[in-house]
Amino acid sequence: MGKNVFKISAARIAASSLFLLFVLYVIVWLLPPGTLNKLASRFIEAPVLTAAAIIAYTAAFVLRAAAWKWFIPVKGLSLRIYVNGLLYSLFLNHVLPIKAGDAVRAGYLAYKSNGAASWLRSLQSVAVLRILDMLFLGAVASIGSLYIGAKLYTGLWQLFAGVILLLVCGLLIVSNKRETLQNFFYPVRSLFTSKRGSLIFLFTMMSWMLESFVLYFTAVILRQELSFLAAWWTTSVTIAGQVFHFSPGGVGTYEAVMTGALRTLQVPMQTAFETAVASHAFKFVYSFGAGLYLALAAPVSIVMLKKWLEKERA
Repeated sequence: MGKNVFKISAARIAASSLFLLFVLYVIVWLLPPGTLNKLASRFIEAPVLTAAAIIAYTAAFVLRAAAWKWFIPVKGLSLRIYVNGLLYSLFLNHVLPIKAGDAVRAGYLAYKSNGAASWLRSLQSVAVLRILDMLFLGAVASIGSLYIGAKLYTGLWQLFAGVILLLVCGLLIVSNKRETLQNFFYPVRSLFTSKRGSLIFLFTMMSWMLESFVLYFTAVILRQELSFLAAWWTTSVTIAGQVFHFSPGGVGTYEAVMTGALRTLQVPMQTAFETAVASHAFKFVYSFGAGLYLALAAPVSIVMLKKWLEKERA
């Protein structure tokens, strides 16, 4: 069985690598000659704006870490541990062909808590906060689409939110009879009934607003006109479209969705595409910088990482 899992993983990695190379080739082919050098030089020539984008993106992860810490507090664990867990997730999602970073994020918290937070409990917390992320992103995408009258709006986000809400309500009812589910959904109920839950909601919303500054500052650096509200909506639509991806960091999907969203805002096609490529490249560079920081300041063995990934598959 272990060999079969290995073969499937190897085939998936090979297919994803070929797909990544194809997407990168298409992106480079679509860009006019010298565009990549021009985009990179614009960031270098605007160190203050580039630093502002880095600070905003980092602050977004700090707020998500604070929300995670409030949701699953572990005595003696500093906020930095939660930040590191998020950065591991970010880095691996930009390296691996599938979104496996959340499993490592949960494993890292369980490992650092010395058993105070089990791997399952940590994974459950990550799943709940991911759902919360998607609800916020879906809400912003829907409201923005309604406001601008975009064809992008089809009611699917409301359907998604409604299904999640019905699922949660149904499981809450069942949880009264099943202890395991009850233990899982008690923290979920606390999101809606406690002051701590209100802070988690607030910090989650603020974190996505801060991440939107990456696109906003990218547009400013590239000397393009894009309001912050437009950047917030575009970011929400783009990230919500990254639920599944088949290449590291969602290369291809990210550019396609963001370009489409910007075109909806009447941004010219070439400008929209260059902005999407530049903002995604920024996030890739940031994720590799995060990986370097983790290797130096919070290293975890490859064996441990594989163990957490295998747990997630199981």
